[in-house]
Amino acid sequence: MEGGSNSSSLFSSSELATHFLLSMVTSAPSCMFLVINGTILLVLRSKPAFSQCPRYVLLFNLVLADTVLIAQAQTLYLLAIYNIWLSYPLCGSLSMISNLAYQISPYTLLFMSLERFVDMCLPFKHTTIVTLKNTYFSILLIWSVCCLSTLIQVMLILEFPFHELPDLQMRQFCILEAILLSSSSRVYYSIYSCFLFALSALVIVSLFVAVMLVACLASGGRAKAQRTRNTLLLHLFQLGLSLLSVMHLYVSMEVARCCDMKNTWWCTSAWS
Repeated sequence: MEGGSNSSSLFSSSELATHFLLSMVTSAPSCMFLVINGTILLVLRSKPAFSQCPRYVLLFNLVLADTVLIAQAQTLYLLAIYNIWLSYPLCGSLSMISNLAYQISPYTLLFMSLERFVDMCLPFKHTTIVTLKNTYFSILLIWSVCCLSTLIQVMLILEFPFHELPDLQMRQFCILEAILLSSSSRVYYSIYSCFLFALSALVIVSLFVAVMLVACLASGGRAKAQRTRNTLLLHLFQLGLSLLSVMHLYVSMEVARCCDMKNTWWCTSAWS
C-alpha cells in the first residue's frame, strides 16, 4: 500500500478535514445498512424459530452476502477518498471476495423462490422436501458453485504477465475492472454474469407463472397465492437490483476499454 504512505503528504490539514467530513457524511447510509443487516443476522441466529426454519436460513445467507458486499464496497470507497492505492494481490483478494458475494444473492433468491413454489403448489410435500438438512445442502451447493466460479476467475487473472510490470503497486484505485486485466477474464465475467442472471430470472418468472396458474385453478387459497405471488415479485425485484450493479460494472469495463482504444475527449474527461 505504497499510496497510503503518500496520501498524508498529498493533503493539507484542511483538506484532510474536508475528506474526513465527506467520508463521514457519505458513509452514513452504508453504516446504517450495515447496522440493520447486522441486527437482522443476529436476530435470525438468536431465535430458534428463525434458525430452525429453512426459509429464514436462506434469508440469513442472502443478508450475509449483501452485508459482505456493502462492507467491501465501503472499504474501497474510503480508500479511494484518501487516495490510497493497493497492491494487485491485496486488491485482487478484496475484489474476489466481492465477486463471490455478488454471485450468492441470485442463487439464494432462486432457492427462496423454489421454496415458495413448493409451499404453494405442493403443500403436502413441503415438510418433506423443504427440510433443514436440504436447506443447508442447498446453501453448501450455492457456496461451492460460487467458489468454483471465483477460482476460475482467479486463474484467468493470473494469466496476465505480472512479472513484466515494474512492481505490483497499482496505479489506480482498487475496483474489479482494474483487476480484470486480461481479455479472457473480462469475457468470462461477462458470460458468467449473463448466464447467472438469465437463469435466475427465467426460473423465478417460470415459478411466478406456475403459481398464477395454480391460483386460477384452485377453488380456495387465493390469499396464500397472492402472498406467494408478491414474494416472487419481490425476489424478482431484488434480482433486478443485483443485475443493475453488475451491468454498471460491465458498462464501466466497456467504457474503459473504449478509452484505451480511442483517446477521445469525452473518455478523458470521464475517467480523469
